Amino acid sequence: MTTPGKSSVLITGGGSGIGLGLARRYHAAGHRVMITGRSADRLASVADHVPGIETFTNDVGVPQDRRRLADHVRQVMPELDVLINNAGIQRRVGIASDHSDFDEMSTRFAVPVLKGRSYGSVAAVRPPQAPVGLDPAG
Repeated sequence: MTTPGKSSVLITGGGSGIGLGLARRYHAAGHRVMITGRSADRLASVADHVPGIETFTNDVGVPQDRRRLADHVRQVMPELDVLINNAGIQRRVGIASDHSDFDEMSTRFAVPVLKGRSYGSVAAVRPPQAPVGLDPAG
């Protein structure tokens, strides 16, 4: 349960780098934090060094794992306030020509989990070399 004035935060790719840095900052500020990542060993190490951080091992690049994560969050953190997409797949496609069955994390995961809440935030962390705009030509 979220403490008044504090948020429940989910950070994908939170086992190292920017994700871990964000997780440490949110946790130090008193927020409830869950991190995800592919390496169970790395997540266990973080949990050992930062008591109170929750972990969930999965690969957001695998559709079944995204569904498992969504189900897990609905069960253990239904009050999710903030999703930070720090891990994922970078694809460059024309938005009009994309007919793939790729479940986008920010819509297929976050919207159902945040639905019914009076507030919530979704943030995406991207490397500096990642494209920002969409190619209208497809």
